[in-house]
Amino acid sequence: MRRRIPPRLIPILLILLGLAIFALLIASKPKNNSVPVTESATQVQGMSLILGNNSPRLRLYATVSSPTLANISAAVEADVESTPLLSGDTFTANQLLLKLDTRELQLQLQQREAELKEARAQLSISQRQAKNESKLLEQEQTLLNIAKANLKRTESLSSQSLASEAMVDDSRQALAQRQISLLNRQTSVDNQQALLQQLQARVDQAAARLKNAELNMQRAQIRLPHAGRVNKLLVSAGERVRPGVVLLQVYDSQQLELLAQLPAAQASLLQASDKKLIQAQMSLQGMNHLLALDRLGAGIDNGQGSLQAYFKLPALPHTPPLGEILELRLQLPEIANSVELPAESLYGTDKIYKIVNSRLQAIKATLHGEGSKPGWLLVSSDALHNGDVVLINKFANAMDGLKVELRD
Repeated sequence: MRRRIPPRLIPILLILLGLAIFALLIASKPKNNSVPVTESATQVQGMSLILGNNSPRLRLYATVSSPTLANISAAVEADVESTPLLSGDTFTANQLLLKLDTRELQLQLQQREAELKEARAQLSISQRQAKNESKLLEQEQTLLNIAKANLKRTESLSSQSLASEAMVDDSRQALAQRQISLLNRQTSVDNQQALLQQLQARVDQAAARLKNAELNMQRAQIRLPHAGRVNKLLVSAGERVRPGVVLLQVYDSQQLELLAQLPAAQASLLQASDKKLIQAQMSLQGMNHLLALDRLGAGIDNGQGSLQAYFKLPALPHTPPLGEILELRLQLPEIANSVELPAESLYGTDKIYKIVNSRLQAIKATLHGEGSKPGWLLVSSDALHNGDVVLINKFANAMDGLKVELRD
């Protein structure tokens, strides 16, 4: 009799059979010959470097400004009578720019004149009184001297028994009264002198108020000692103004300058250079102008500190208005060990690629400005040397270590 396989062993036998078939299939798999993978090289353009001393150029946008820009404010309270000039108008020296109503000012002037007359009259009266007091003081001194002589004579007679004691007492009493009278008169004279000083002070005050009223009459007419242009007119005829209210904004049109913000990278270079050698080119009204750097100053640009450069604007047939934006090309001092490269060679703001052993090597470079040719930049880096080859064209997959091939 044939023996039957126990049912519990059937799953195990099936698993072993499957493993045997899988091992047979793996063993009978045809072997493929491996094909070596070759790295392709990207064709690029390169340039061999020659380092030297080069002057960077910056393209700046400067604003027309003026150091003489001034706010003309009202010095008195009055109504605006007329505004002969409007915003943008030019004016000559001592030309009437704006006029205030002077009727109230004229009344104030008359009042100040009357106050001065009154103060002078009071002073004159007091001066005459002081003169009389001085004369009376002299008389009191004479009477005192007489009383002293009378007492001396009475005492002499009394010693000879020719005058009684009562007469001596009367003489002494008379002398004492004269002394009191002289003291009172002296006090009156001193008080009168103090009053004269007080009244003189009132006269001086009244004269000062009158002078101020005369100045207010002059201030009602706005004039300037130089020619210029009205930048803004801020009031109109009939408007009531108070002291301190700005009436108009003016500037001397012959003292214009250009204000430019310098990038932080060039600020230290410019500060360390001879400012007399720094110039900027400008094209305006169909003519090219060469501007000299006048001064440097600190400023705030986008919340950060920056360097402000001021250039004197030359005399022009037609002066540009304040706030106009003009383009400048600034030539900076030379940078040692620098090189000019096409703009396509700069990746980001501070990275270029050297080509070393047919592979790209990223290095950090400092951008100083534009080069002497359009579309070229001036850069420098401690990692650049004469004879180095750098990538001068731009492509999307440029990366450190990428294999490249120089294009003929």
